[in-house]
Amino acid sequence: MSPKTVILFLATFQVILSLCKQISESPGLSAWLANPNEPIANGAFSFVFKANFVLDAKTNQSQDYALKYIKTEKSQWAKPRESKKNKQELSKIEKEEDISPKNDIAENYQLALQMKESDSEDKEFKQEIENLEFLSEKSNSDLHIVKYHGCFALGENRIILVQDFLSETVDHRIMAVKNPFKSLPLSLVVRFMAEQILDHLAYMHDAGVAHCDFKGENLMFVHFYEEVDINDHDKQLTMLQTRLIDFGFSSTKLCGDAFNWWGTPGFMPPESFDKRRLQPGMHFKQDIFAAGITLIDVLQRRMSDASEVYSASRRASQTSFKQSEHFEKAFLSFKQQLLNHDSQSQKMIVQKEKLIEVLYKMVELRPKERSDIATSSAELKEISIVLREIEVSEIKQQIIAI
Repeated sequence: MSPKTVILFLATFQVILSLCKQISESPGLSAWLANPNEPIANGAFSFVFKANFVLDAKTNQSQDYALKYIKTEKSQWAKPRESKKNKQELSKIEKEEDISPKNDIAENYQLALQMKESDSEDKEFKQEIENLEFLSEKSNSDLHIVKYHGCFALGENRIILVQDFLSETVDHRIMAVKNPFKSLPLSLVVRFMAEQILDHLAYMHDAGVAHCDFKGENLMFVHFYEEVDINDHDKQLTMLQTRLIDFGFSSTKLCGDAFNWWGTPGFMPPESFDKRRLQPGMHFKQDIFAAGITLIDVLQRRMSDASEVYSASRRASQTSFKQSEHFEKAFLSFKQQLLNHDSQSQKMIVQKEKLIEVLYKMVELRPKERSDIATSSAELKEISIVLREIEVSEIKQQIIAI
């Protein structure tokens, strides 16, 4: 290890050590540990809690944080779906064990490092910590992924990640009664799809990291949505800023034997279910398919309350896409639905057809024919610009006609 590398490592260690010290000495966090609230999310490998405490001693201001409690193989929480009494289990564990952060901060962080570097089968939380730390060090990371503040161990089998608390998921908002996208012009929705969905994934791919569980549920809005001047697209987009979360399945490695089950059915392409078709780098192709399904879902929920393409994809995944005719039919139905929605002028139809072509390339069932994220994002941005010009022109014509 070169002297420069040693210095960089020691500097990074001191920064993380300082974060651990701030986290573990926070009275608000200690109070939460003594009386935790109900989880706000319960996944296959973790619970997520909301807690309010002071992390930055300089400002001495408290704020909401998301505490992601990783369930390792040895943890008593390893199989949460088998029990409906998560809070009771947590209380029981806390009474039986001292899960307060260690007073010796160096020992506390070292324990977290040991857990991350151990030879156990807890690959998910190791990947999540490693990739969060790696991505957080990249420039402009705060524009694309949830802000990560550090982690600390609670005993030998449990670990907590501290992240910014964000408002709600894209998935939740597009299924809400007051779905904001229903009242927004198509040009702005397409721009949102490019800048607040695909650009996040492009950021990860440029860094050499695949998300491997991309979906609307893992995209969270930074703000609660407030209606502003519909003609001010920049302000509208500010209210629709998102960040990527949940990097438990993320990978920088070549796909392996276990890769075929990573992800969520409905967002997983055909090759994910067939080990014989898996090739190095295929997990990036999976992200593209998942992003395509997510974008189509945003558009379909804008036009109706159904998610036909996602539902068909999920149904096809049950047969490992051996029966994909329902998926093809659902996409054709979506195409017709989009062409008949909003303005149906010839210029608008041309741009809609281009939009449909971009989306079709993203959910192409043959991975070699599937487009890449950067190209798809660039094409959507170009389409959104032309759509906006057409919308403005049509509004002017309507005013003149009056």
